[in-house]
Amino acid sequence: MFPIRRVRGPDAAAFRTELLKLVHYIDDRWASQSAWQSPQGLPWHDFSQYPALQKYLFSLEFFPAAALPGWPPRAGCEWLSFAPEGGAYSPDPMVRALCDRIDGKITKYATKPDDLDEFHLLVHYDKAWAYNSPVETLNFTFADAARAATVSIGGEPGVFDKIFLFVPFNKEKPAFELYP
Repeated sequence: MFPIRRVRGPDAAAFRTELLKLVHYIDDRWASQSAWQSPQGLPWHDFSQYPALQKYLFSLEFFPAAALPGWPPRAGCEWLSFAPEGGAYSPDPMVRALCDRIDGKITKYATKPDDLDEFHLLVHYDKAWAYNSPVETLNFTFADAARAATVSIGGEPGVFDKIFLFVPFNKEKPAFELYP
């Protein structure tokens, strides 16, 4: 793991200038370098001509747009794109937490209250978004999480006749029926 260093003071202007200079250098040669067109792209480690970059960077990676399916292309630029902040991420832990909470409620309520014709479970997903990793990603939505929870419940809803997931801040669909 490499330490994170903020670019400060006079280094900031030099860093920007050198980064743009390197980007122009790569851009001028991009179309003629077939080896750079692979999904591995171009790893760049030689910062000998760029002292401000060398001070703050270990490497840069340049990828062709074709290696990043689903990323919006930038007009007039066949290769330059910026990854979103953060690293690799999977919604699996949040989906697992949702399924565990539902399983916990099914276990907790072992008997149906007497004078009820129907007994429903309403799972509120209201504060979880503030305290946990997000469920939604570029390719995964609350609807996908709801489908995963439905699969997890299977045919074992315990005493509940219906199970719902309520996501008040999900504008498209704030409620999902998970069972039946």
